[in-house]
Amino acid sequence: TRSYLVTGVQTCALPILAPEAFGASLQPYLDAARRHGATCIFVSPVAMRIFDENGVCHPSFPEYREAMARFARQAGAVWLDLGAATAAAVTATGAEHAKSLYLWHGDKHDDAHLQQAGALRFARAFARLVLQSTDPRLDVLKAAFEEE
Repeated sequence: TRSYLVTGVQTCALPILAPEAFGASLQPYLDAARRHGATCIFVSPVAMRIFDENGVCHPSFPEYREAMARFARQAGAVWLDLGAATAAAVTATGAEHAKSLYLWHGDKHDDAHLQQAGALRFARAFARLVLQSTDPRLDVLKAAFEEE
């Protein structure tokens, strides 16, 4: 799987790593955030529109998700499981209706990338995770979301 670093200005692709090396690869980002007095928030990727035989959507890239969660726990960093939150939302929406969240237009069938409706719904899921968190390091972000 490929990881991306999003800085607010640009997005850049990171090297492809095996799951067992992925967690340790996050250390430089945590170190940089801490050097600058910032709170580094590790967020699992949104779920792809893939359903099992029981109609359940599961978080995507489970080995990488677990590596990130383990790294964040061990490093004492903030981790939010957006993958689980979006998988639950996609499951609740159902396979057919979930197409409206992803780039399904005409001949284009993309179960990974979101259209505006999906981006908005998943952004709200992220905001809910922040607002539900009891981690005081997220208080500034919570206050910004509560103002909206």
